Amino acid sequence: MSGKTRAKREDGLKARAILAQGNALGPDHTITPRGHPTIRSPTVRIRALTTDRGWPKRTSPHPTNMPHQAPPETNDLTTARTLLLEEVQTTLNAVDPTQLQTAADLILTSPRIFLYGAGRSGLALKMVAMRLMHLGLQAYVAGETTTPSLATGDLLLVASASGTTTSVLNAAEIAKKTGAKILAITTAPASKLGQLADAIVLLPAASKSDTAERASQQYAGSLFEQAVLLVMDTLFHALWKSGPQTSEELLKRHANLE
Repeated sequence: MSGKTRAKREDGLKARAILAQGNALGPDHTITPRGHPTIRSPTVRIRALTTDRGWPKRTSPHPTNMPHQAPPETNDLTTARTLLLEEVQTTLNAVDPTQLQTAADLILTSPRIFLYGAGRSGLALKMVAMRLMHLGLQAYVAGETTTPSLATGDLLLVASASGTTTSVLNAAEIAKKTGAKILAITTAPASKLGQLADAIVLLPAASKSDTAERASQQYAGSLFEQAVLLVMDTLFHALWKSGPQTSEELLKRHANLE
C-alpha cells in the first residue's frame, strides 16, 4: 500500500470517528473540522394549541403566575361595565356635599397644596394635582425631587381607604407637627388618619383588604381609587365653573414640554 493510499485511509477512519463522536453527543451538538464539539442552538418548536372556544393558548416562553384563561365574552364585558358605573355612581351620590364644601374652602385658602397617596390612590392624586395647577393653585406632589418642604398653613391632601397606610400616616404626622392642615379622603373616619385630619371626605367604598365584597364587587380597592379621582374632578369642575377663568386661560398653564 502506497503512502498516499495509506493517508487517505487514515483520513477516512478519522472522519468516521468524528462523525461517531457527534452522534454520541446528541442532536444539539456538531463537530468542527478540527474535531472539537460545539453546541448548536436548540430549535424552539411552537405547537398550535387552542382552547375550547378556539382561542390560541398561551405559548409564552416566560413563566407567569396567571392561570390560562380565554378572553371574556361580550356579555361579560357589558356586565362588568354596568357594575363599575353603578358602583361609582352610588359612591359619588353618597358623598356629603358639606364635606366637599369644606374641602373646597381648604384648597382655596391654603397658600400651597401638597398631595400624597400610596399605590393607585397616589396616581389618582397626581392627576388631581395637575388640575389644581391648571386652576393656578400652588400644587405639589409629595415625594418628587422638586417638591419644597411643607410649612405652617399649607394643606396636605392625602388618600387612604383604610386610613392606616404607613407612608400616608407618616406624611400626616409630619404635617401635624409642622402646623399644616390635613384633608383626608378615606373610607374609615375613625382610623388614625381620620383622627389626624382637620377635614375628611368620606367615600363609602371598599379598602384593598376588604375581600367580602360588602361595599364593592370589584377587586381590592378599585372602587375607592376610581372614586378618589372622580370626586376630586367633581370638586375641580365646581371650583372652575364658580370662578372667572376660561378654559383657554387654564390651557395656557398646561405643560408645553411634552
